[in-house]
Amino acid sequence: MRFSPTLWLCLCGVVFLLSSAYGLSEEVGILLQIKETLQGGGATDYLQDWSNASASSHFCNWQGVMCMSTSTSRNVISLALPSRNLPGYLSSVIGKLSWLEELDLSGNRLYGHVPLELGNCTHLKLLYLSFNFFSGVIPFSPGRLANLEVLRAGYNRFTGSLPPEIGNCAKLTFIDFPSSNLKGTNPLKIGKLKRLEHLYLYENHLNGFIPSSIGNCWALQLFSAYGNNLEGPIPREIGLLSRLQILWSYNNLLSGNLPNGLGNMSMLQTIDVSVNNLNGSVPEEIGTLKSLSFLNLSNNSLSGTVPAFLGNLTSLQVLDLSGNQFSGTLPAAIGYLEKLRELSLGRNRLEGQLLAPWENLTSLQVLDLRENQFSGNLTEGIGFLPNLRELYLRSNRLKGELPASLRNLTSLTRLDLRKNEFSGTLL
Repeated sequence: MRFSPTLWLCLCGVVFLLSSAYGLSEEVGILLQIKETLQGGGATDYLQDWSNASASSHFCNWQGVMCMSTSTSRNVISLALPSRNLPGYLSSVIGKLSWLEELDLSGNRLYGHVPLELGNCTHLKLLYLSFNFFSGVIPFSPGRLANLEVLRAGYNRFTGSLPPEIGNCAKLTFIDFPSSNLKGTNPLKIGKLKRLEHLYLYENHLNGFIPSSIGNCWALQLFSAYGNNLEGPIPREIGLLSRLQILWSYNNLLSGNLPNGLGNMSMLQTIDVSVNNLNGSVPEEIGTLKSLSFLNLSNNSLSGTVPAFLGNLTSLQVLDLSGNQFSGTLPAAIGYLEKLRELSLGRNRLEGQLLAPWENLTSLQVLDLRENQFSGNLTEGIGFLPNLRELYLRSNRLKGELPASLRNLTSLTRLDLRKNEFSGTLL
């Protein structure tokens, strides 16, 4: 029996239409199941256009849905429903959207576990789950998501630690898990993430050391792990992160000396390792960081003198060394930091006269020298700081007439001169 060309073309067309219709109906069914669980079975219809009443051929036009069309099918590649107030949970059928590249459910009220089946979405590149109520361990085997580039799941209620398999997601550039109730240690395999640029782990319950393998994350630009229970020294390998711009590790239990390798990080703009147990002196290499604008080493056990090389940090806007054990005199070089907005050296053991060329610090807004052993007269130069708003000199050994130039501080809102031996009046 022989088929005519016309009949053959007709049969091919029927097969194509049937296969396309099947594919469409399957995707529609998956999306409707996802809708049902995301809405939590309530009466409110948060996704009104996700409906059987819509022609199945148009499900790619449903809100938050984006498709990729081929000659034979349409596949969902993006499901973006941020800030829709969705009150339900994420169904395991999400794993059947095998072509999914982006999933954004951030800023909703979703609860329950993230389904393990999400690991079947092997094309996934962008995953946003932040600002929900997801709980349980992080079970979605991110190591199976080899194409994942951005993982944002902060501000949830997870338990347990970051899975070590995260090190297998070699394309990751962004990890964001702040305030997510994470416990345990940082995975050693994080050093395998050569493309990682941003790592946010702040305000969790992480403990243990910062792994030395972090030095292998050569692309890292921002490391934020403040508000945890991290302990031990800052690894010297951190000095290998030549692209790092922001280092936030304050409010932990870190100890030991500041690593000398910090001087290799020429792009550093912010260092905040305050409220730890660091000791020793400030390494001279810090004085080479020309891009540094924010340096906070407060509330540690650092000692030695306030180094004159800090005067080389010409971009510095905030310098906070308060609450340490620094001694000696205040170096005159501090007076040449013309961009400085805040200088906090309170609660140390500093002594001598305040002879720095204060008049150069025209941008200074906060000057805190309280609870030291400064002595002698207060220089007229302090009265020539046009933007000064707060001046704290309490509990020193200063004496003599208050300089008349203090009357020039018209922006001043807070002034504390108590527990000194001043005389005269500001009236």
